[in-house]
Amino acid sequence: MSVFVLVTMSGFFGKYFYGHARSAIGGGEPEFVRVVIDDANTPKILQKELNTSDSLSALFVLIAQTDSEIYLGYPLGNGNEGFKTLIRIDRKLIKAIISKDVAVIKYIKLE
Repeated sequence: MSVFVLVTMSGFFGKYFYGHARSAIGGGEPEFVRVVIDDANTPKILQKELNTSDSLSALFVLIAQTDSEIYLGYPLGNGNEGFKTLIRIDRKLIKAIISKDVAVIKYIKLE
């Protein structure tokens, strides 16, 4: 009986709540961010893909981040169909990550 209740509650959570929980706390809702780049060191083609204006990028979905790179996606439609563009950026080219949800911005090690 316990296993049945656990499986049922997990399915209920997945169907009704997972997509609405912030990804910073383990949910499925994407986090939208803007990045501030280092214009002097960032290739022009990357600046074009990021659609930068005064070093500030357009709005992207933060897919993942590591100590050395961040991964951004540009969604199609409402974001449920996948990504039109995926961009991997070296953290050395990033001056700042701007988000409405500060929990998604991890501590950045200074060299």
